[in-house]
Amino acid sequence: MPGGDVAAFLSARFKGSDSTNAWPCRGEAVLDLPAAQVAPFAGDGVVEALGPARTRLVAGSWSWAALAATLARFDTEIEVIGPDSFRDAFAALSRRAERAARLKT
Repeated sequence: MPGGDVAAFLSARFKGSDSTNAWPCRGEAVLDLPAAQVAPFAGDGVVEALGPARTRLVAGSWSWAALAATLARFDTEIEVIGPDSFRDAFAALSRRAERAARLKT
């Protein structure tokens, strides 16, 4: 077992890494929701109340697109603090969602 720690190895693998127990993509955003509504769905992200209806969330995922989609599920206004790769992922997700909304079968 690499590193000798089964739990750390498996956790790293679920995060898309072969060696480190860290998400390859980590981003920061502010959501227009109370921290109490964000925390239950933040996983291993860091939640910080910025006021009664605003929350900073630092979270990770195996890809920038997955991280953007994860935050989009909160169905609220989102301000991406960074990095730019995270912001770019929201732009790409937005374009895909717009195309999906126009498609008719």
